[in-house]
Amino acid sequence: MSETAVNLDETIGAGIRRSRGRAGRVISLTVKLTQAERERVEALALGRKQAAGEWAREQLLAVFDRPKDDILLTELIGLRMFLVNLLRPIALGEDYTDEQFRALLDHVRAEKRSVTSQVTEQYRQTQKEQ
Repeated sequence: MSETAVNLDETIGAGIRRSRGRAGRVISLTVKLTQAERERVEALALGRKQAAGEWAREQLLAVFDRPKDDILLTELIGLRMFLVNLLRPIALGEDYTDEQFRALLDHVRAEKRSVTSQVTEQYRQTQKEQ
């Protein structure tokens, strides 16, 4: 079987998979891509045995399901807050009580999302200025 016939069979199979078990879609959204971008999209879609449009639709709609702030970034910032606030008094030779430690943990839990939003906004502003 030729390479063209194999690709055609995969494309037809992807089209069949796309149309099963869903209501008809009638709204279209257009995006312009370079040839290289199109090839990347098609390769990714083919790797998942999907039509390029279906793969792109899934990727676009997945954006709505993502948390507003990146979970890993939030946890990293929380860890940074914790370490900075814990190590400073220790480095200065101050005593750190169990009560202070627990208060620090509570503070980090309560504020890490807010601080993440602030840091993210700072990065956005910096990118706009550049």
